[in-house]
Amino acid sequence: MLKDDVDPVSQRKGLLGWIQLIERESPRGWSIVIMPHEIRIDNFHGPPHIDPPRGRGDPEPVAERPLDEVRDIVRRHVEARRTVVYDELREELR
Repeated sequence: MLKDDVDPVSQRKGLLGWIQLIERESPRGWSIVIMPHEIRIDNFHGPPHIDPPRGRGDPEPVAERPLDEVRDIVRRHVEARRTVVYDELREELR
């Protein structure tokens, strides 16, 4: 049940080959989840950061950017490599 003063969360999905990008935006912040790699980039609970795939370590900070700019960086990364190379993507987002 939604409270009257809470805006609905917008969500957008897109496919880049076999990789799915799931975006969410709300009054609290935004996130992009890269599946099936389970990589999340978000600013919901603090400054922007990238959450690595399970078992690959702790979240690491990334540069403060709007959702559109982060989406473009992720898309260029995936289109150039046809996959996601976590360490390279993390550096591109810094």
